[in-house]
Amino acid sequence: MMSQHSEGELCVKKGKKLFFDDKGEVPRIELDLIFENLKQFKEALGAYAVAKRFDFRRANYRFVGKHFLSKLKILPNLKLKDMMRIANDELKVELNKNLCQRARVWANQKIRGRLEDEFNKLFDYVYTLREADPNGFKKHCRPVLSLDGCYLKGDFKGEILATVGRDGNNQIFPIAWVVVEVENRETWA
Repeated sequence: MMSQHSEGELCVKKGKKLFFDDKGEVPRIELDLIFENLKQFKEALGAYAVAKRFDFRRANYRFVGKHFLSKLKILPNLKLKDMMRIANDELKVELNKNLCQRARVWANQKIRGRLEDEFNKLFDYVYTLREADPNGFKKHCRPVLSLDGCYLKGDFKGEILATVGRDGNNQIFPIAWVVVEVENRETWA
């Protein structure tokens, strides 16, 4: 059962208990309200403090990151000074550059996922290839290899070196790749 309060916030009522519902922009804080965990409670207090301009808790980087999540999807290169100005206009709080930087990093990780997690998936990919066809390269790849390298941009600098071949259908067949700091004879070896 859902009940709507005077300010438009929703709370979920299950039997005689009133559970917090974080769907509204301004959370309603009231006596006997039940939260899932301490994190949800802290976030609700932070949102309430900012919305009501009640200064018992400053906005933290997660709160600011959530606020800028949709904006950073559209404008991934939003400058820190612009984030500070928008926060002042929309949230009515003054933020420093350090907090905005942490909020942007947090939001970008939510948008793109953690790059470390993506790199860790490479080991699963290699394992799957070996399980699916352990001798596929020897049977189906032409005896000509191509070598190439390109620069990596973003959080992980360096270069990726790749060796590819052509299969029986004249399609590119990845053989090996490695991420190195710089391309030279030793890294190719």
